[in-house]
Amino acid sequence: MRSCVRSALYCTGTFSLISTLVFLVFTTRTFFFDTRDQDPVVVGRNAGVSTLNLLNGFKHSKVMLGSLVLKSTVTSPSGPPTLRLNIPKDKLKLVGRGENIQAGEQQVHITTAIYYKDYPLKPGFNVFLNGWARHNDSMDFKCCFFSSLPEADSQGVTVTEVAARMYNVYRQWIVDMQNAEFSCSVSTAANATLQFRYVTFVKLTCRDIKDKVMRIEMPEVIPKSVGVCLKVTYGKVNPEKMVEWFEFMKLMKVTRVFTYYFDVEPEVLRVLQYYNKTGFLDLLLIHPAKSRYGKDRGFRHPRYSEQAFVDEVMAVNDCKHRMSRFDYVVIMDIDEFILPKGNITTYYDLFKLASNRFPKAGGFQVDSYVVMTSWGATRDSPLHFSRYTNRTLEANYDGAHRNTRWVFIPQRTFYARNNYVYTRSGFNIAVLPHDISILFHYRNCKRQWVTCNNSTRVTDDIVVKYESRLVKNISRMTLTHLLYKSTDYIKHLRDWHSKHKTQT
Repeated sequence: MRSCVRSALYCTGTFSLISTLVFLVFTTRTFFFDTRDQDPVVVGRNAGVSTLNLLNGFKHSKVMLGSLVLKSTVTSPSGPPTLRLNIPKDKLKLVGRGENIQAGEQQVHITTAIYYKDYPLKPGFNVFLNGWARHNDSMDFKCCFFSSLPEADSQGVTVTEVAARMYNVYRQWIVDMQNAEFSCSVSTAANATLQFRYVTFVKLTCRDIKDKVMRIEMPEVIPKSVGVCLKVTYGKVNPEKMVEWFEFMKLMKVTRVFTYYFDVEPEVLRVLQYYNKTGFLDLLLIHPAKSRYGKDRGFRHPRYSEQAFVDEVMAVNDCKHRMSRFDYVVIMDIDEFILPKGNITTYYDLFKLASNRFPKAGGFQVDSYVVMTSWGATRDSPLHFSRYTNRTLEANYDGAHRNTRWVFIPQRTFYARNNYVYTRSGFNIAVLPHDISILFHYRNCKRQWVTCNNSTRVTDDIVVKYESRLVKNISRMTLTHLLYKSTDYIKHLRDWHSKHKTQT
């Protein structure tokens, strides 16, 4: 099977500071990844990375110029500027998780700030930033770090100023606002206990701080952890199917699920809020950034589909950062299930087995088989999940670039998008072995799938072994409140559970 493995372009060899600066001065060509081709495309567009950004580089680090990675030997500076500012305590507003801060007048909007230990600067206090940027504008800006916020008007506050460095800008499609990632780093060689708690962003100097600051999130290390990234939940989703999906994730011992949400139906929001309150779901309202003259947008149809796709790429990379200390992260949708085979009972055990087979893998491509609900139910089950047992014969029915799903190891991942993962140097992509799992994607035939109804069908009842446990777990929930529009579904579920419990 042909695996669509692509990796970042690296310039091998060692560059001195002088040769790197010469490269910047005498060339205006920028390499970036065109994900539709194996080879990098050379374009005559400046990446907007300043010499100042480069001089604020990392010892033996990878410096991003657009999406060209250079191995640099630039020495870390002795220390960034530290300012003492008299900022009234009521001036600074702490934004909520998922809200954006614009970097001064720049068309750069940051929604996430995540601490990384020793990457890319070692030893260092590193913060990765994720959000949006306008592709044809300057992306130079500064991070302003705070250890604490002012508690009194006369107290003042110490601010550490660091130039932000471009990490990656998603350019498969040029849209109103691209997904953009940056990093800001401070060496801890002289002070290993250096800690910042808050950050904001300005164009030129931290003396221009306006009013918004963001808390730096410190991801926790969780042993044997698996996160699932749902990207963005929007519009109409069947709440019954949502409950079945979440309960299956719990059955697989998933540590946490993350999703943004936008413009969802009340019954959908109720399910999301239920799992959020239990701590199983990290749920944030997304605030899609727009350019200076851009229009407000959402995710429901009619929509600007390419921009919606790019917004989902932003959400995927948010998962990468927010779950950066997890062992594995899965990118998939609410109508998709990875089903372990044999005696494997948890996602962690499944992915660990795959890692043992492919020790250099930074990510796993998961081939998808479509369970065509248009073909009709094959079983009388109280669950949507186990009513259908006919799937396609071939994997990735709509093409690998659209159908595959991905599992990745965050510490080995450069960046991710909806249907692909790019690994850091030294790691590669492997296919999740078919003998240990299968992925079912439940959906109707698309209109353009003209041969769908006549396609070869394979009966695969692997889902049946999960039926009793799922019914039991769901029956115990307060369903009349959670699924308040699903009276018939609840009755069928409880009648089935009562009958089979009596039989056993």
